[in-house]
Parts: sequence; C-alpha cells; structure tokens
Amino acid sequence: MTLPLIPLEILDSIFSLLDKTDISRLSRTCKQIHQQATPRLWRSYCNYNQQAHNTFLRAIVTNPGGAKHVEELHTSNVTEDDPHEILEDDIQSFQQSRTSQFPTNSKIT
Repeated sequence: MTLPLIPLEILDSIFSLLDKTDISRLSRTCKQIHQQATPRLWRSYCNYNQQAHNTFLRAIVTNPGGAKHVEELHTSNVTEDDPHEILEDDIQSFQQSRTSQFPTNSKIT
C-alpha cells in the first residue's frame, strides 16, 4: 500500500504525531499528501522571532491557498530595540489580504 492510498483519517493521525517541519517535508512527497497537510501547516502560527514573523506574513500575502487555512496568528510587539523591522509595505499588504483571505473565525493576536 502506498502512502496516498491510506485513508485520510489515518493520514491525519500520522500528521498529529509529527511537528510542522516533518509535516512540511512529508507534504512535498506527492500532491494528495500536500493537499491533506496544507490546512494543518497553516492552521496556527506562533513565533515571536521578528524575522521569522516577517517571512510568515509575506507567505500569507503571496499564498492565498495557504492563508485561507490560518485560524490563529500570534505575534509580538515590535520595539525600537528590535533589530528586525516590519516594512510598511508588508503591513499594508498583510492588512489588505487579512480582510479578504482570513475566515471570520480567525483569531489574530
């Protein structure tokens, strides 16, 4: 039995045992696994590293297919002491995409 022929419920159970890095790697193996893994990869994002946060915001703006699965997005405040800055263009792009791409049940903090 090949992995794509495994029932979706079992595949989802397998995903629940993996971290996001491993799910991401597994999602690159075939289209069916990618389709099943995408919602889990995008569902919740929590990272207080500003550089990684900026990368994720750009990914949301440029990937509406993934962004529609975001249910929780946790961010931190940017301070003047932070060596990484969020570009004004990134903020505007995110705000525009947020209203059109996020479901109404999304939780952004």
